[in-house]
Amino acid sequence: MRNQYFLLLIILITVLACKEEELPPVFPNENLLFTSSLPLPIELAIDTLGLPNFDVNAVENAIFCIAISEEKLVADDIEIQNQDAIIWTWHNSGENNTSIKLTDGVFSDSTVFSSNDIICQLQSYNQLYWAAWAWNPDGTAISHATPSQGIFFNNRPATLFNLEKISVTDTDGDTYIKAGEVITYKITLNYQGNFPLNNLVATLSASNIVELPLTVRVNSTTSGKVDLSYVFSLPNDAIFKDTIPLSLDLAFNDCFDQQLNLGVATTGRDVCLKSMTLKKIYSNPPPGQDAWDDICGIIPYFGIFRNPDPCYTLSSESIPNIYSNCPSETSGELEDVDPTCPDAQWPAFVPCVPLVLNEFYTVRVLDENPPACEDNESIGQIGFYPRYFLDSTLTFQTVNSTTIQIMLELAWE
Repeated sequence: MRNQYFLLLIILITVLACKEEELPPVFPNENLLFTSSLPLPIELAIDTLGLPNFDVNAVENAIFCIAISEEKLVADDIEIQNQDAIIWTWHNSGENNTSIKLTDGVFSDSTVFSSNDIICQLQSYNQLYWAAWAWNPDGTAISHATPSQGIFFNNRPATLFNLEKISVTDTDGDTYIKAGEVITYKITLNYQGNFPLNNLVATLSASNIVELPLTVRVNSTTSGKVDLSYVFSLPNDAIFKDTIPLSLDLAFNDCFDQQLNLGVATTGRDVCLKSMTLKKIYSNPPPGQDAWDDICGIIPYFGIFRNPDPCYTLSSESIPNIYSNCPSETSGELEDVDPTCPDAQWPAFVPCVPLVLNEFYTVRVLDENPPACEDNESIGQIGFYPRYFLDSTLTFQTVNSTTIQIMLELAWE
């Protein structure tokens, strides 16, 4: 029925334009569709949906028509020569109107009028034009017209989504991701289309992740940003520092689709502490308050150093006392260590002490048998994050402070 209406309207345009009636002489206006007509005061506006609307409030003609075409319309003083290019028309039929929307008119090849369908209808055209014309009061001749001019709106965007950021965490909120871990993969997209986003179906897939594909649906948004979240496990055989390719397929507004190539990298490994070696002592414990009166100050002053019996404590931010061999009678003693070149290894940990990559660890070295005149039993301490060693993943790592140097023996998995 609508197609019949559209054909009748085209016939009406031709028949009325062919009526022979003397019009008042008009100076030819080459910019207008009908050059011997007067300007028709219709303005184009793009609405909040990104669709063209027509302001006809200033039109005084009782009978007028608006058309959208896929090429610029060409007419002589009698008829439009390329009527086949017209894809949409609206005719006022003598009614009073102020604003005309696409849903008010007729598409030449469609009878569906939802906003999404109209948006989709416009995607099949590279460029669109519009024009309008009006008849005299008797409806016998065209008296007014607009130019045939382009519709400048984003009717066929190449890219509607840009990737803004990706965040990946494991179940503990750690960002160092290891093979076999369950992760939360969050994607923030920036939507840049002129049309509101509706009915988004976002599917994340990968060939070697068993839980994928996973799909997230977003009904609508006008904020410009879309947040997506997926939970899945990395393969157990994922190699450290390798990136697993992911594909994000987006279907939206019932007719658009777009694909983004993403990835997730294994950024962490399991590591444990096997043993520690005291490599250097940069200074003996400080002397007493008065170097001349305190023998503990006089001895180091003359370059004579006592030999300490070092033990240590291992702690972290979350565990105050992971391990301690002070006193060390049950775990092996280091006695009378040469402070100038100790190179003394404490007994190995059995089992190996697991470390958390993003946790700060402190090793404090104490003297088990300080001189009676000394109040301070501390030799020194060092601190480290296991993540510092991820780039090299070497077995032996040396850590320094201003007081001591310790070599860590690590086991990476």
